[in-house]
Amino acid sequence: MDITFETLLHFKPFGGVENEKSGVEFASAKQAQSALAALGATIDIPAAYLDRPATVRQHLDGRVIVDLEKREQEPLAGWRRINKRSKLWTRIFDARMVKDETLPDFDNEIRCVKCAGQHFGWLTKSPQGWLKQPSSRVWSA
Repeated sequence: MDITFETLLHFKPFGGVENEKSGVEFASAKQAQSALAALGATIDIPAAYLDRPATVRQHLDGRVIVDLEKREQEPLAGWRRINKRSKLWTRIFDARMVKDETLPDFDNEIRCVKCAGQHFGWLTKSPQGWLKQPSSRVWSA
């Protein structure tokens, strides 16, 4: 099953919080694992690591990347560090996240136009082309 990243971001029951780097942070890897399982993805995290903070993010090709907090000198088979100073274990899972195509693309329907810092107005797309609209009509739509 494909997971949409937008779904993961809004899957509140598992306590995920979006971070500034387009990832979702969880207080524990168990929460991240449960959220992904609810969306149909199975990720294998050793039981000893399930209490650690985890971040889930999307790889460029859509796969799931999970980062776990690293503590001291510990091995974790199948996981790697980005560099020697990294305080995270990282693993890419084959579960894929896809863009949710059900969300409308409003940029193709309505636009706020500015030129040289000046507000020009609102345009809406119609069969005749782009039409200028007063703000009162745009906000009521």
